[in-house]
Amino acid sequence: MLPANSETLPNIRDVYDDFTNLLKTRTKELGKVEEFERANKVAQLLLETAGLRADVGAVADDGVRVMEILNDPSRQKEVAVMQSLMEAQGYPVDYLTSRKDSMKANYRVVMSRRTGAKIRLKDILFAWFERFRDSRKHD
Repeated sequence: MLPANSETLPNIRDVYDDFTNLLKTRTKELGKVEEFERANKVAQLLLETAGLRADVGAVADDGVRVMEILNDPSRQKEVAVMQSLMEAQGYPVDYLTSRKDSMKANYRVVMSRRTGAKIRLKDILFAWFERFRDSRKHD
């Protein structure tokens, strides 16, 4: 897949729109309009989240950077679109938000360590509790 940036995204959208119009005509002939609309919605969401997915994927091994990207106020619209994409793929409603919330205490502990600030006992306990709760969900 081509990287979606400010230069390539308009071209990708033009080609996608032309192709979509051709497919709409064909799906009407086949009586598969509903299936096509679902697939088209997912494809649109994939295009809209390409930049966010690329940025998160580039730092996926660094949980702190992932949290910084997901909590960046300027990217909240992209995060909301990503949540819609995940819901379209079968994830629970607000899955991404709940995952971010479940990692807040861990994030605060790591950031305290990196900056040399005191680590609050409350954050350590919450981080432990979140880890325990997540491990119980998967058992």
